[in-house]
Amino acid sequence: MLIATEQQHHKELILLVDDNKLLREVMAIMLKDEGYDVEEAQDGLGALELLRSIKQKPSCIILDLMMPVMNGEEFLTQLETKEDLPLSSIPVIIYSAEGMLGVHPQVVARLEKPISIELLFGAIKGVLN
Repeated sequence: MLIATEQQHHKELILLVDDNKLLREVMAIMLKDEGYDVEEAQDGLGALELLRSIKQKPSCIILDLMMPVMNGEEFLTQLETKEDLPLSSIPVIIYSAEGMLGVHPQVVARLEKPISIELLFGAIKGVLN
């Protein structure tokens, strides 16, 4: 018999950036089930536009490195240099099946695809605690 429990709400906003729509949607559902608020973008350019329009500063950014239009590394460079986006203090968790990333001070965790939800939640909790 299943017993309904009250869902925990963390009040943290996570920005999830991945061009793979199915993966992004599944990850967003899992994050929401854990009580996080989630905003989604399909690439770095969309994420920058979203960051300009949302009122709440994300507590964390989860970022795929390999994306069309603007990849993860280009997105991180924009975060560091855009004066209208004072977001250089937001911790970033990156993941990729291939490709390496240079040193970026915002990157606090690196995960490899395929990504396990346990590793992702562990990285998020490590970042937010």
